[in-house]
Amino acid sequence: MKQRVVNTVLIAVLALNLYVGTRNYLNSAEAVGRQDVYGQMEKFTRVLEEVRRHYVDADKVGYDDLVEGALQGMVSQLDPHSSYLTVKKHDVLKNETKQQFGGIGVLVNIHSEW
Repeated sequence: MKQRVVNTVLIAVLALNLYVGTRNYLNSAEAVGRQDVYGQMEKFTRVLEEVRRHYVDADKVGYDDLVEGALQGMVSQLDPHSSYLTVKKHDVLKNETKQQFGGIGVLVNIHSEW
């Protein structure tokens, strides 16, 4: 009986240890992933600011132009079929591909007998 209680307590402690260890590992892995994203965003903003401050042609270095260019470059690296659309280009694409057709819905078929 005493051995059974000791085994039960030992199994419970091992299970608790496994649970706590798994939670800590997953939380630390998630934090490392977040830090990586934040580190990359920090690098991006540092480069963005340096380019904006020190580029020789001041007309080409507004934040909007730089970010749009960065987004286009990022998406174009995915594959040959991906491209970034600005809001204006997206609206034009939607209007061009909208399926609106005019007409009265009449089909004319010429049937001739030989």
